[in-house]
Amino acid sequence: MNNDAEKKRPEQTTAESGLQALVASRLASVFLNRGNELFELGRYQEAIAAYDQARYLGLNTEIYYIKKGAALLQSLKVDEALEVIEEGIQRFPRNYDLFMLQGILLSGLGHTQQALAALDRAIKLNRRSAEGSYIKGEILRKAGQFKPALAAFKQAIWRRRNYTDAYVGKGVVLGMLGRHKEAVRAFTKAQRLDPENVDAYDNLSNALMLLGQPLKALDVAEDGIRLSPRNAELYRKKGLALEHLERYSEALTAYDRALLYDPAKADAYHDKGVLLDKMGKPEDALAELNKALALDPQAAISYHSKAIVLHKLRRHQEAIEACDAALKINPQFLAAHAKKARIINDMASRSQ
Repeated sequence: MNNDAEKKRPEQTTAESGLQALVASRLASVFLNRGNELFELGRYQEAIAAYDQARYLGLNTEIYYIKKGAALLQSLKVDEALEVIEEGIQRFPRNYDLFMLQGILLSGLGHTQQALAALDRAIKLNRRSAEGSYIKGEILRKAGQFKPALAAFKQAIWRRRNYTDAYVGKGVVLGMLGRHKEAVRAFTKAQRLDPENVDAYDNLSNALMLLGQPLKALDVAEDGIRLSPRNAELYRKKGLALEHLERYSEALTAYDRALLYDPAKADAYHDKGVLLDKMGKPEDALAELNKALALDPQAAISYHSKAIVLHKLRRHQEAIEACDAALKINPQFLAAHAKKARIINDMASRSQ
């Protein structure tokens, strides 16, 4: 009897191992699902802990690396996220999602060329996906490489004809290339595909202003505001259109509304300052421009606008200093060079 019992023990041990593996697998799925729930709730640290528990229980697939990497990215732990993704790529070197995340992370760290290489690898792994081309376009746009960015956005649209964000991206780079009529067509297409895409209204209003069509720009901005009533940028666009139409009081109200919804919006303070100067209130204008510079001390245009106001107030030395500050940020700022020259000439004329 003892011999029979001993013969059965290995079979029982194998069965027990199989059961334990099944239980661990089920528990790993539970922790994975729990991690996904926590991720959707924005509780990223708890999600990471759940994903790690799932891995401890045997989840060692692409999903673990993708999910944990995404959670670390949302937690702004970019370096840690990149380490996880690169470990995942070593184990699963043909996974499209891992290379996509690697590209996004590298871009966030300022490693543009490495990011583009990762995205090219992702695109090769999944030639039907439009997302890779779209993200590549965004990275190229931010790097100031507008023609390659345009090609990437076109590729994204070719792969997905109804890709609204790609049409918006295409319109933005067309605008940067000075092709404003084509930009208007791209933004209009985005609107038709998704009538609730606020970015399309924002960018379309801007493109129409650049084409010298402030009434149409105003209509588009107001349509966008109806969709997004607390959108500071759309109120700013409305203000710019109204200012161009010389409806100054309404423009001032629009800028104030933009600042109500976003008190840290430096460009709205700048635009309000420029408007107040047009309205014959240089001291008030100067105060608004100083607020803009306090929020964004690298805005060369705000220093230039400040120089204009200071020049009108005959505070010439301060005006020159403002021009110099603008030129330190952007040595190619031709308007600031010209303004400084005029101020110096005025000072010379007055001293004679």
